[in-house]
Amino acid sequence: MYDYSKLKGKIAEKGYTKCSLSKALKMHPNSLSYRLDNKLEFKQDDMVKICDVLGIKHKDIPVYFFTLQL
Repeated sequence: MYDYSKLKGKIAEKGYTKCSLSKALKMHPNSLSYRLDNKLEFKQDDMVKICDVLGIKHKDIPVYFFTLQL
């Protein structure tokens, strides 16, 4: 399981809610919630889109999407 706390923090920092971010990504809100709750895996294109919307550098994808929960 992955720790998405840094990603959730960035979402809030940029003024998004899960619902508003899902609209910006053209993704169903449940799909985003399931991924942030470790019920579904993020697809590569989802990661890139999220980074583009939130202003995350692509080289930082591992920090936001692949940090393991302890």
